Amino acid sequence: MAGVASIDSTGVGYLIRLQKKLRSAGHELVLISPGAAVVRALKLLRINNFFFTAPDLATAQYLLQVRAREQSAAVTLRTAAAVTPLVWQGEITAANARQVWENTRAYLEASRPDRDLALDLTGVRFIDSSGLGLMIRARKLAQQQGAKLVFRGIQPAVKNVIQIARLEKFLQNDEALDTKPSTERLPTWRNVFALPEPSAAPGIFGASHDPNEPVTNTALATSHE
Repeated sequence: MAGVASIDSTGVGYLIRLQKKLRSAGHELVLISPGAAVVRALKLLRINNFFFTAPDLATAQYLLQVRAREQSAAVTLRTAAAVTPLVWQGEITAANARQVWENTRAYLEASRPDRDLALDLTGVRFIDSSGLGLMIRARKLAQQQGAKLVFRGIQPAVKNVIQIARLEKFLQNDEALDTKPSTERLPTWRNVFALPEPSAAPGIFGASHDPNEPVTNTALATSHE
Protein backbone atom coordinates (compact mmCIF):
# COMPACT_ATOMS: atom_id res chain seq x y z
CA MET A 1 0.00 0.00 0.00
CA ALA A 2 3.04 2.28 -0.28
CA GLY A 3 1.58 3.91 -3.39
CA VAL A 4 -1.75 4.85 -1.81
CA ALA A 5 -1.75 8.63 -1.41
CA SER A 6 -5.26 8.96 0.08
CA ILE A 7 -8.19 6.82 1.17
CA ASP A 8 -11.77 7.67 2.12
CA SER A 9 -14.49 5.79 3.99
CA THR A 10 -15.42 3.85 0.84
CA GLY A 11 -11.86 2.59 0.47
CA VAL A 12 -11.67 1.64 4.14
CA GLY A 13 -15.01 -0.13 3.79
CA TYR A 14 -13.54 -2.25 0.99
CA LEU A 15 -10.59 -3.17 3.23
CA ILE A 16 -12.97 -4.26 5.99
CA ARG A 17 -14.98 -6.42 3.58
CA LEU A 18 -11.79 -7.98 2.22
CA GLN A 19 -10.57 -8.69 5.74
CA LYS A 20 -13.88 -10.35 6.66
CA LYS A 21 -13.95 -12.42 3.46
CA LEU A 22 -10.41 -13.69 4.00
CA ARG A 23 -10.99 -14.52 7.66
CA SER A 24 -14.17 -16.41 6.88
CA ALA A 25 -12.07 -18.56 4.54
CA GLY A 26 -9.41 -19.13 7.21
CA HIS A 27 -6.91 -16.61 5.86
CA GLU A 28 -5.44 -13.31 7.08
CA LEU A 29 -4.88 -9.90 5.53
CA VAL A 30 -1.71 -7.86 6.14
CA LEU A 31 -1.39 -4.29 4.87
CA ILE A 32 2.20 -3.92 3.65
CA SER A 33 3.89 -0.52 3.90
CA PRO A 34 0.77 1.63 4.37
CA GLY A 35 1.50 5.32 3.90
CA ALA A 36 0.81 8.14 6.33
CA ALA A 37 -2.60 8.85 4.77
CA VAL A 38 -3.78 5.25 5.27
CA VAL A 39 -2.45 5.05 8.83
CA ARG A 40 -4.09 8.37 9.68
CA ALA A 41 -7.45 7.28 8.23
CA LEU A 42 -7.46 3.99 10.17
CA LYS A 43 -6.56 5.76 13.41
CA LEU A 44 -9.17 8.45 12.84
CA LEU A 45 -11.84 5.78 12.42
CA ARG A 46 -10.40 3.90 15.41
CA ILE A 47 -9.96 0.64 13.50
CA ASN A 48 -6.17 0.55 13.21
CA ASN A 49 -6.18 -2.51 15.50
CA PHE A 50 -8.53 -4.29 13.10
CA PHE A 51 -5.69 -4.75 10.58
CA PHE A 52 -2.21 -6.23 10.63
CA THR A 53 0.38 -3.90 9.10
CA ALA A 54 4.00 -4.57 8.17
CA PRO A 55 6.80 -2.53 6.59
CA ASP A 56 7.76 -5.33 4.16
CA LEU A 57 6.84 -8.81 2.94
CA ALA A 58 9.26 -10.63 5.28
CA THR A 59 7.70 -8.97 8.34
CA ALA A 60 4.22 -9.74 7.02
CA GLN A 61 5.11 -13.43 6.69
CA TYR A 62 6.44 -13.45 10.26
CA LEU A 63 3.21 -11.85 11.54
CA LEU A 64 1.19 -14.54 9.79
CA GLN A 65 3.27 -17.24 11.50
CA VAL A 66 2.67 -15.61 14.89
CA ARG A 67 -1.03 -15.34 14.12
CA ALA A 68 -1.19 -19.05 13.25
CA ARG A 69 0.37 -19.97 16.61
CA GLU A 70 -2.08 -17.72 18.45
CA GLN A 71 -5.02 -19.31 16.69
CA SER A 72 -4.00 -22.72 18.00
CA ALA A 73 -3.82 -21.43 21.59
CA ALA A 74 -6.32 -18.57 21.80
CA VAL A 75 -7.54 -19.77 25.20
CA THR A 76 -5.40 -21.28 27.96
CA LEU A 77 -6.41 -22.82 31.27
CA ARG A 78 -3.82 -22.39 34.02
CA THR A 79 -3.75 -24.25 37.31
CA ALA A 80 -6.67 -23.65 39.62
CA ALA A 81 -4.34 -21.89 42.09
CA ALA A 82 -3.59 -19.08 39.61
CA VAL A 83 -5.14 -15.64 40.23
CA THR A 84 -6.68 -15.76 36.73
CA PRO A 85 -6.86 -19.42 35.69
CA LEU A 86 -8.52 -18.70 32.33
CA VAL A 87 -6.60 -16.66 29.73
CA TRP A 88 -7.63 -15.39 26.30
CA GLN A 89 -4.94 -14.09 23.95
CA GLY A 90 -4.35 -12.78 20.45
CA GLU A 91 -7.53 -12.02 18.51
CA ILE A 92 -10.92 -13.42 19.45
CA THR A 93 -12.96 -13.46 16.25
CA ALA A 94 -15.44 -15.56 14.30
CA ALA A 95 -12.53 -17.71 13.11
CA ASN A 96 -11.80 -19.15 16.58
CA ALA A 97 -15.00 -18.31 18.50
CA ARG A 98 -16.22 -21.89 18.71
CA GLN A 99 -12.95 -23.21 20.16
CA VAL A 100 -12.67 -20.34 22.62
CA TRP A 101 -16.25 -20.79 23.80
CA GLU A 102 -15.95 -24.54 24.37
CA ASN A 103 -12.90 -24.06 26.62
CA THR A 104 -14.42 -21.06 28.39
CA ARG A 105 -17.71 -22.84 29.03
CA ALA A 106 -15.90 -25.88 30.47
CA TYR A 107 -14.11 -23.59 32.93
CA LEU A 108 -17.26 -21.74 33.96
CA GLU A 109 -19.34 -24.88 34.40
CA ALA A 110 -16.73 -26.72 36.47
CA SER A 111 -17.78 -27.00 40.11
CA ARG A 112 -15.54 -25.06 42.51
CA PRO A 113 -15.94 -23.55 45.99
CA ASP A 114 -14.77 -20.09 44.84
CA ARG A 115 -17.63 -18.24 43.16
CA ASP A 116 -15.51 -15.24 42.12
CA LEU A 117 -14.12 -16.09 38.67
CA ALA A 118 -11.68 -14.14 36.51
CA LEU A 119 -10.85 -14.13 32.81
CA ASP A 120 -7.50 -12.59 31.83
CA LEU A 121 -7.76 -10.46 28.65
CA THR A 122 -4.34 -8.81 28.96
CA GLY A 123 -3.05 -10.61 25.87
CA VAL A 124 -6.12 -9.90 23.72
CA ARG A 125 -5.33 -7.14 21.24
CA PHE A 126 -8.63 -7.26 19.33
CA ILE A 127 -12.13 -8.76 19.31
CA ASP A 128 -14.85 -8.58 16.69
CA SER A 129 -18.60 -8.92 17.23
CA SER A 130 -18.24 -12.68 17.74
CA GLY A 131 -15.63 -12.13 20.46
CA LEU A 132 -17.87 -9.55 22.08
CA GLY A 133 -20.70 -12.05 21.99
CA LEU A 134 -18.51 -14.59 23.78
CA MET A 135 -17.87 -12.12 26.58
CA ILE A 136 -21.63 -11.64 26.98
CA ARG A 137 -22.27 -15.39 26.99
CA ALA A 138 -19.49 -15.97 29.52
CA ARG A 139 -20.81 -13.39 31.96
CA LYS A 140 -24.40 -14.60 31.63
CA LEU A 141 -23.35 -18.24 32.11
CA ALA A 142 -21.39 -17.29 35.23
CA GLN A 143 -24.47 -15.54 36.61
CA GLN A 144 -26.56 -18.65 35.93
CA GLN A 145 -23.98 -20.67 37.85
CA GLY A 146 -24.31 -18.30 40.80
CA ALA A 147 -20.83 -16.85 40.26
CA LYS A 148 -19.35 -13.46 39.48
CA LEU A 149 -17.08 -13.27 36.42
CA VAL A 150 -14.56 -10.42 36.23
CA PHE A 151 -12.69 -9.50 33.04
CA ARG A 152 -9.14 -8.46 33.90
CA GLY A 153 -6.63 -6.54 31.77
CA ILE A 154 -9.04 -5.24 29.11
CA GLN A 155 -6.90 -3.52 26.48
CA PRO A 156 -7.83 -0.18 24.78
CA ALA A 157 -8.76 -1.80 21.46
CA VAL A 158 -11.14 -4.19 23.22
CA LYS A 159 -12.58 -1.36 25.33
CA ASN A 160 -13.24 0.56 22.14
CA VAL A 161 -15.37 -2.28 20.73
CA ILE A 162 -17.26 -2.57 24.03
CA GLN A 163 -17.94 1.18 24.08
CA ILE A 164 -19.16 1.25 20.46
CA ALA A 165 -21.62 -1.52 21.35
CA ARG A 166 -22.59 0.48 24.48
CA LEU A 167 -22.04 -2.53 26.72
CA GLU A 168 -19.64 -0.95 29.24
CA LYS A 169 -21.98 -1.32 32.21
CA PHE A 170 -22.58 -5.00 31.53
CA LEU A 171 -19.07 -6.13 30.58
CA GLN A 172 -16.55 -3.83 32.25
CA ASN A 173 -15.84 -4.10 35.95
CA ASP A 174 -17.17 -1.35 38.19
CA GLU A 175 -13.68 -0.07 38.95
CA ALA A 176 -12.85 0.07 35.24
CA LEU A 177 -15.76 2.33 34.31
CA ASP A 178 -15.20 6.02 33.83
CA THR A 179 -17.25 7.80 36.47
CA LYS A 180 -17.29 11.09 34.53
CA PRO A 181 -20.24 11.48 32.20
CA SER A 182 -19.20 11.69 28.57
CA THR A 183 -20.77 14.29 26.28
CA GLU A 184 -19.21 12.75 23.16
CA ARG A 185 -21.46 10.42 21.19
CA LEU A 186 -19.50 7.40 20.01
CA PRO A 187 -19.97 6.71 16.30
CA THR A 188 -21.34 3.42 15.10
CA TRP A 189 -19.47 1.45 12.45
CA ARG A 190 -22.33 2.02 10.02
CA ASN A 191 -22.17 5.80 10.48
CA VAL A 192 -18.40 5.83 10.07
CA PHE A 193 -18.39 3.91 6.82
CA ALA A 194 -21.79 5.01 5.51
CA LEU A 195 -22.54 1.41 4.56
CA PRO A 196 -25.98 0.53 3.17
CA GLU A 197 -28.32 -1.35 5.45
CA PRO A 198 -28.19 -5.12 4.80
CA SER A 199 -31.24 -7.35 4.83
CA ALA A 200 -29.98 -9.31 7.86
CA ALA A 201 -29.28 -7.81 11.27
CA PRO A 202 -25.62 -6.69 11.28
CA GLY A 203 -22.97 -7.37 13.87
CA ILE A 204 -20.62 -4.62 14.98
CA PHE A 205 -18.70 -4.84 11.71
CA GLY A 206 -21.73 -5.47 9.56
CA ALA A 207 -21.49 -9.27 9.80
CA SER A 208 -24.60 -11.34 10.30
CA HIS A 209 -24.53 -13.74 13.23
CA ASP A 210 -24.75 -17.47 13.28
CA PRO A 211 -28.10 -18.28 14.90
CA ASN A 212 -26.23 -20.24 17.54
CA GLU A 213 -24.00 -17.27 18.39
CA PRO A 214 -25.01 -14.83 21.15
CA VAL A 215 -26.57 -11.51 20.34
CA THR A 216 -24.72 -8.35 21.33
CA ASN A 217 -27.71 -6.07 21.76
CA THR A 218 -27.55 -4.03 24.93
CA ALA A 219 -31.18 -4.69 25.79
CA LEU A 220 -30.64 -8.43 25.60
CA ALA A 221 -27.35 -8.50 27.49
CA THR A 222 -29.15 -8.95 30.78
CA SER A 223 -31.99 -11.10 29.45
CA HIS A 224 -32.39 -14.81 30.02
CA GLU A 225 -32.42 -15.68 26.30
